[in-house]
Amino acid sequence: MITVSKAKVDKIIEHKDDLREYFLIPDKYRSFRAGMFLQLSLDLVTASDCWPESRTFSIASAHDKSNPCFRLIIRRVGKYTSRIFNELKVGSICTVKYPFGDLMLPGDDTSEIICIAGGSGIAPFLSFLDECARNNTLNNMYVFYSAKTESEMLYKKLLSELLGNSYYPFVTREKVEWAKNRRISIDDVIKLTQDSKLNTQHYYICGSPSFIDYFKKGLRNSGKANVFTDEWE
Repeated sequence: MITVSKAKVDKIIEHKDDLREYFLIPDKYRSFRAGMFLQLSLDLVTASDCWPESRTFSIASAHDKSNPCFRLIIRRVGKYTSRIFNELKVGSICTVKYPFGDLMLPGDDTSEIICIAGGSGIAPFLSFLDECARNNTLNNMYVFYSAKTESEMLYKKLLSELLGNSYYPFVTREKVEWAKNRRISIDDVIKLTQDSKLNTQHYYICGSPSFIDYFKKGLRNSGKANVFTDEWE
């Protein structure tokens, strides 16, 4: 069931000048699955009104009744996201419409979850991380994460602590010791699954359109099934 709700900005983390994380507390907090997304509008409307101009963002947190909050990672890339940066302050009210999407976990503990993220595309996989940590299924989760610079790689310490050797960081425009200094390749992902001890793999891709297209085609051309993408923009 789609819900329209007012939401208050509870906290803002500025990761970079053009990259922020917003914590929103909605008036109506309904159940949703990790990996889903919402629409955010700066206009204040109700469910009976025509839906105004908005933008779509992955929810970077799993559903949690004890902490009714949406985490959104927003990059300033155009006029509307610039308005969000300028107008949404702590205490501001906006409108959200949710949940949408089918980028969801398989719902069992016998499949490998292989996430491939570029830049702020890590957002839905942070919600996966929340969910898997809660369900004690982190052993089945692998994250390939690419960013241009170290400052653009979000929650690298948390990812490393929770996933250990199942976390594969790549930094493409800086040289750092803790990551591979190149792009993720299809071969990197395929090599992992060749040694799999589980029968089923689910591949999840989120990033720029070209990033998604490269891995989607590469995995399918390699005969991989269960390839899911976040392509709502």
